[in-house]
Amino acid sequence: GWDSYFSLCRAREPRTSGGRYAGVATFCRTGCRPRLAAEGVTGVLDSSIGHRASLVAESSEEELRQIDSEGRCVITVHADLALLNVYAPANTASDPEESERRRAFKASFLRALELRCRDLAAAGLRVLLIGDMNISPSRLDSAREAELLQAPPPPSASRLWLQALLGPPRPFFADAFRALHPARGGAYSCFHVASGADRHNYGSRIDLALLAPPPLLPSTGQAGSGQAGSGLADGSSAHASVGATAPPSRRGGPSFDLSLFSDCSAAAPPLSLHACEIVELEGSDHLPLRLLLSGLEQRSPPPQ
Repeated sequence: GWDSYFSLCRAREPRTSGGRYAGVATFCRTGCRPRLAAEGVTGVLDSSIGHRASLVAESSEEELRQIDSEGRCVITVHADLALLNVYAPANTASDPEESERRRAFKASFLRALELRCRDLAAAGLRVLLIGDMNISPSRLDSAREAELLQAPPPPSASRLWLQALLGPPRPFFADAFRALHPARGGAYSCFHVASGADRHNYGSRIDLALLAPPPLLPSTGQAGSGQAGSGLADGSSAHASVGATAPPSRRGGPSFDLSLFSDCSAAAPPLSLHACEIVELEGSDHLPLRLLLSGLEQRSPPPQ
């Protein structure tokens, strides 16, 4: 059987279609039930997972509740892996005042997301951040930018935020797809289906899987750069789904180099990343991303 963990939008406003706009859900096979689960990125709605000291120090409870008001994150902890299923905000408002409000909200959400991920990693957990991030990491990940003959426009604040986390010189996250396919072009996950953009592969790659610490790669056994077996979980946001499969870990695997990981006193060893592919799905405006990982350490049995 399957279990589900979800968060729904609490903001009943026109911009959220009366609360129907956003939401995320993570589906897990019952045999891989998480040992901990919580709604929201900040911990203000559910503090059972903990590891949120940086957020509490930087923001008021009212600010944290606002960040978690739109149902944009569910966290589950499987063995020593914290899986954050996220639907990051977009800013599509045409009204200048509303656009500025959404820009500020997105910046606050991303800042909270980074702090929570860093606190989880500092506690010794591996971190997998998955979902519709509404950020294409680079020019290579956008068909519109790739076709430009002139110099591209300056990167958005959200892209700069993500690129800083992906490094170099000391990446916190690795983009799982680019770790295995550093130069692959035309690899898009999001399309304007109503205009037929999917039929012409004219889209962007904004559905991401980010791993901390950067994973070991199959060909080298070295931790992957941020730039470049049983079913565990299938996380689904309003638009995106990401699957992860984790075969049993093997003793005596390749060594890892923590110097590639941001400073962290309790850093867990990296997982091994064997595959990360965008899955074709006809007629969908977002395509799933399938991961193959190994190296989880089952510290305690899941709750009954």
